This record gives sequence, structure tokens and C-alpha cells, in this order.
Amino acid sequence: MLLLAAALTGLYLFEIKPTMEPVVRVSPTAPVFTIGERSSYTPALEAGKTVVKFGPLVFGLYPGGLAFASQQHAQNHMRANGWDLKKWAVYELSGDYAQDTKDGFLTNSLLVVKAH
Repeated sequence: MLLLAAALTGLYLFEIKPTMEPVVRVSPTAPVFTIGERSSYTPALEAGKTVVKFGPLVFGLYPGGLAFASQQHAQNHMRANGWDLKKWAVYELSGDYAQDTKDGFLTNSLLVVKAH
């Protein structure tokens, strides 16, 4: 039982807690964009709530949210993959594309700062 408690504590401290603290870049040179569900993201942003797009979680089982270098790249991805544009939208994040992404995914959790 003690071993299980230690394992769960370690999982929380080293894997879960760091992803809950989003990175906020003061002056990103290249913004990061992502895709989010309008019905979740937009009302939360309009209500002034904090919205986090997560980076990698649980030993890499979740690779991190989709990341794009521009609003146009995100829109092109949605169109090319048949996403319902009434359901999904492009959102700007609090990071820098060069510092917070790799291979099209977030490497850090970031705040969703505005809709596009």
C-alpha cells in the first residue's frame, strides 16, 4: 500500500503537476495556434476563465495538443481533414512556436489567449 501511495505521489509530482502549470511567454516571436472546440473554448474565454491546452501527459501517452505556426496552417489542416468548421475554431496560445512545439504538437502546456 505504501509503495502504491509513493508511486501515485511520484506520478502527480513529476508527470501531472508540471503540465498543470502553463507556460506564458511575455514576448513570443512566433505565436502558436491550435484547434479547439468552439462550444468549450469560446464561452470559457468570454467568461474570463483560464483555458489550458495541454502539452504531453502521462509518460507521453498523450503527445500534447496540436500546434501550428499560423492561423492559416491550422485552418488548412481542418479543411484538409474534414473538420466541421462550425464546431472547431483556431485559437492563439501563450507560447512561442520555436520554443513550445515539436513535430506539430505542444511540448509545454499553454494558455489559450484568444480566438481567431
